[in-house]
Amino acid sequence: MNNSVIKDPTFPMRHTQVTELKNTAKIADLAKDVDVLITRNGETIAYLVNPERYEALISAWNELQIKGS
Repeated sequence: MNNSVIKDPTFPMRHTQVTELKNTAKIADLAKDVDVLITRNGETIAYLVNPERYEALISAWNELQIKGS
């Protein structure tokens, strides 16, 4: 299976990919340091947004878009 993450390179966001849902401690640890966590286990794909960073992330993105207009 080919795994890839496609995102706008100008979006102020870091990302990581975790392929095993079994190691919940590892996932919880990674979730502290990323804005979006993509987990894959067979047919299951989940996107977890860090709620502490979400508002600042969207605000920064909106400011970038206004400045770029």
